[in-house]
Amino acid sequence: MSKAKKLRFFISYSHKNIKYKDKLLESLSALEQSYNIESWHDGMIRAGENIDKNVTNSLSKSHIILLLITDSYLASYYCMKIELEKAIEREKKGECIVIPVMFQESVLSETLDFFKHNRVPQDGKPIATGFKNQSLGCTRAVNMIKDLLDDKFPEYKKANPKTTSKKRNDLFEGNTNTLYMELYKNLKLTQIPITQSIIDTIPKCYRSINIFRTMMEQSLIKAKKKYSITYKELDKKMPESKKLELLRMYLMDICAYTKTYITENVGIKVHFRASKGDSYLGLIASTDNDDNIDLSSDWTTKMTPIPIYKGLIYYSSKLHAPLIKSLNIKQNFKGNNDKIWKDYVTFTFPKFHAGETPLISFGISVHKDYYKIKGDILITLAYLNLGDIIEKYIYDYCEMCKRIDKTYDLEQIINII
Repeated sequence: MSKAKKLRFFISYSHKNIKYKDKLLESLSALEQSYNIESWHDGMIRAGENIDKNVTNSLSKSHIILLLITDSYLASYYCMKIELEKAIEREKKGECIVIPVMFQESVLSETLDFFKHNRVPQDGKPIATGFKNQSLGCTRAVNMIKDLLDDKFPEYKKANPKTTSKKRNDLFEGNTNTLYMELYKNLKLTQIPITQSIIDTIPKCYRSINIFRTMMEQSLIKAKKKYSITYKELDKKMPESKKLELLRMYLMDICAYTKTYITENVGIKVHFRASKGDSYLGLIASTDNDDNIDLSSDWTTKMTPIPIYKGLIYYSSKLHAPLIKSLNIKQNFKGNNDKIWKDYVTFTFPKFHAGETPLISFGISVHKDYYKIKGDILITLAYLNLGDIIEKYIYDYCEMCKRIDKTYDLEQIINII
């Protein structure tokens, strides 16, 4: 079998911005789930090899050339006069596409070769300074790049495994009402039928979850490095408030990656809640307005508290079953957002409990205006055990922190909210 053709990316960056380059590569790796791509940068040149020759050779073969725009990039002779000029020359011949990726808010002159190019993220909002969470900024940029690939380079798409009609018949055994899953609803475990619409959604969600896993593995590595550095900087005496801040940052990644790669951004709210007294309080949330103010807000005061009582959260956790918003008036807590968010699914985690009370939960809500087109995703994600995957990454994070800091205790951290 011959190897699939590769869509080649060239990363043009200043060596003063290696961290930005690594962050972008981390997000670009998600494209490998759906496209046959390979990325190149000069950090891949081996000892003893000719730098100019390698750069020129890679530039001449690349389809997409990404410019990591910062003040350091604009001040770099090699970036501006060698790499950029050759890239623009090829683009004028129709041999490649040049995309400026805005990492810093820099003063751009109209004389710059890329001045009239459409920049990413949207409207050229700088990733390093315009987003509280840089992962969100990078994924926004990569999403725009993916839209370009879908339009201009469909021939490089990987073949998607298709569910055959025979396999579907095997699942349903000739009856679309014979396949069920159990969710907690209306005071008890309830058998929810897996409809044909949900079956059609499963392959797409499955692929999306795999991309999400890839991004979360990278996020975990980043979080480990951040915790370790902070721990040493504070002379191994990290206050609980700082631990909470770092936990929020990690949960921000989970929220952002869930929306970017699994549910899509529009019409969906993704959030974490933590137990506090008799209520679940918002810990962090990602809504349709994911800007730095939104993501950095203290959601313990902004999200509607949900009371902890047997039937809403407690039994869902005890029975290890995702909770679908109950239609039973006695069980459905009427909060401030009920008129906006039509339905929700909540995942609680057996590994994280304060006594019999689930310590933390993860929720996804669908906006009332999008329920008809996105409602099935709630049951699909429950069917694919998304909650177990989220629990794994929170557990891995906590275990990683404990290896660095033996005093790390999630219950103690949440108690300071």
